[in-house]
Amino acid sequence: MKKFFIIIGFLIFFFSNTNAQYYFGAGFYFDTSIPLSNLTDYDYEYRPGYGFNAKIMLEMTEGFHIILSSGYTVFECKSYKDFSLAILPVYLGLRMYPFYGSFMPYLNVEGGLNFMFQDAYKSAESERVQKTKLGFGFGGGFLFLESEFIKLDLNILYNIINTKEVTSKFLSLRLGIAFGF
Repeated sequence: MKKFFIIIGFLIFFFSNTNAQYYFGAGFYFDTSIPLSNLTDYDYEYRPGYGFNAKIMLEMTEGFHIILSSGYTVFECKSYKDFSLAILPVYLGLRMYPFYGSFMPYLNVEGGLNFMFQDAYKSAESERVQKTKLGFGFGGGFLFLESEFIKLDLNILYNIINTKEVTSKFLSLRLGIAFGF
């Protein structure tokens, strides 16, 4: 993970010194996430999750964007009705576009911190377990040009969160709108 941040830092430094014209953008997304493994240290099965995500994008050169993203996804436990798991990721990443046009496919890689909140409700008491774990994701998507400044964005991201006991894996499908400035 340390190497990932060193590479991202190098890319930011390199691209920021080679291009004086920047493209800024932001995106807002709704997502649904499908668990592919245990999500916590406990042996609970979770239903597909739902949530939202926001991104800020900075184009360093044509075809390469640095992205900062955060979101909120909630999973409900299948076995225990009152148990839930919320994940709040804060990621830094790179998005690569092979070509531009009205239909723009891309690949992206992200990594950072995941703030995990597991709630367990018992009759009159509630218990909340909080953890912060490193994670990363990779995937791709498509931007559909609606106008010069508004794009429809559909993407899929394979997420991996590392803990000592278990490696959590889930697949996120996101649909949103990206704005360019």
